[in-house]
Amino acid sequence: LDVIASCSVLGVISAGILLLAVLLSMQMSDNFYDQTIVWQPQGLGLSVGIAMFTYAGHAVVPEIHASAKNKEEVGAALTAGFGVVLMIFTLIGAAGYMSFGPDVDQQFTM
Repeated sequence: LDVIASCSVLGVISAGILLLAVLLSMQMSDNFYDQTIVWQPQGLGLSVGIAMFTYAGHAVVPEIHASAKNKEEVGAALTAGFGVVLMIFTLIGAAGYMSFGPDVDQQFTM
């Protein structure tokens, strides 16, 4: 269990470094995009599907709850964990949009 906890801490640290790198990159970028389009419904289904896929780990929640020492704290820990992930995704998405604007596709990894 100590190894898993160490890996978890390493994951949090690496996510923080990634977020910091994205925000610094956005600040140093010369192509800051200033024309904001707030709502574009085309491609929304694909974007929501991709976002929901990232939270697919919820299937292991019952097993985590069953193996936890303090079962009362599992809900708060999960809420905090998923909240941090949501915050990181939102900040990285906003930084990418502010840097490149609507020229970036909803799914740019394919």
